[in-house]
Amino acid sequence: MSDKNRTTKTGEILEPEAGDVLTFGDGDGDTEPENSDSGIDLDEAAFDDIEEDEFAEPEESGEGPKETPNPTLHALEVERLNRRIQNLEEQLDRTLNAYRREKGELERIRERLERDRERKLVQDKTRAFAALFGPLDVLHRSIDEAEKGGNPKAILEGFKLVYRQIVAGLEEAGLKRFDPTGELFDPEFHEALMAQPVKKRSEDNRVLMVTKAGYTADGQLVRPAQVIVGKYE
Repeated sequence: MSDKNRTTKTGEILEPEAGDVLTFGDGDGDTEPENSDSGIDLDEAAFDDIEEDEFAEPEESGEGPKETPNPTLHALEVERLNRRIQNLEEQLDRTLNAYRREKGELERIRERLERDRERKLVQDKTRAFAALFGPLDVLHRSIDEAEKGGNPKAILEGFKLVYRQIVAGLEEAGLKRFDPTGELFDPEFHEALMAQPVKKRSEDNRVLMVTKAGYTADGQLVRPAQVIVGKYE
């Protein structure tokens, strides 16, 4: 079919039918429009000047609407934190005061114990000195008797009395004498001066003789006993 509008014999212009191609011209001929080879139809050209963003949907923001700060809530939060700080400071003060009191009490206890220890030492010394007064008096009289040419037997008894009084006074002060004769040698309490050969196996490593007695005080060794120890050959 011709690309021109169809006319009837009477000259009436007929409407284009479906499938007809519209062409443009000056009405005198069958010339094509200058831009007919552009590939753009009428409908597309009508929208060339319309911006695409005019039809675009507004993008949704990830952030919600900004909230306006509430001065009242801010002030309440500050007040709450200040009270919390004040409570913590008061608790710290109570703890420090309790620590100072306990420290002072411990210091007083330490000083009292130190005074008690020193007082006990003085008392022990006093008792030890007092225990020697009697023996010293007897010893003094015995020396006077010997210088005057007195009875030798009486002088000897005087010296024995001095010895017994001294031992009794030392024991009263807590000092104890020990003689390990016949016992097994104990290096913790015995000091071996020499080893003496023995013929009996039962006397091996036993104390045969004590040259100096040992002494302990309240269970603690003051002086070890000096001994001679048997050695079986």
